[in-house]
Amino acid sequence: MKTKLVLIVAGILLCSNYLLAQNSNKNEKTLKNVTIDNNKILVYIYRISNLSANEVLPVDCDDTIIGNFAPKNYYICILNPGKHVFSSGCENVDELFLKGEPNQTYYIEIKPKFGINHARCKLLLIDNVRGQKDLSKCEFHGMNKQARIFFNN
Repeated sequence: MKTKLVLIVAGILLCSNYLLAQNSNKNEKTLKNVTIDNNKILVYIYRISNLSANEVLPVDCDDTIIGNFAPKNYYICILNPGKHVFSSGCENVDELFLKGEPNQTYYIEIKPKFGINHARCKLLLIDNVRGQKDLSKCEFHGMNKQARIFFNN
């Protein structure tokens, strides 16, 4: 009797995990294929490279911490149009200046490089075609407050 009960509970857990994973995949696809409006800009920040995989790479936007990126992670920012400074402080400090136009989408790749004691990094503005392709290989990491409001999250 106990064996049957354990098997039933295990089956229910497996089914629920499968359904949650399917729902998560649908949400991931939705997050990766967004059209922005409302006079805002959409920025995907991602790290695809496994170089220095044991180190997370920090990224800030306008002196606000976005997060620490492990390989194959992405983050969503919805910002007001205008000038923004993205920076990453690894062994070096790299900055990317973005002048965001309303209703546009931008892709920023965090590219790790070899350093002496820690990884160095470079922030690169990537074209939309390559950015979407790279993003398809990454998992969702987080989003800023404006993006949570936009996605009702």
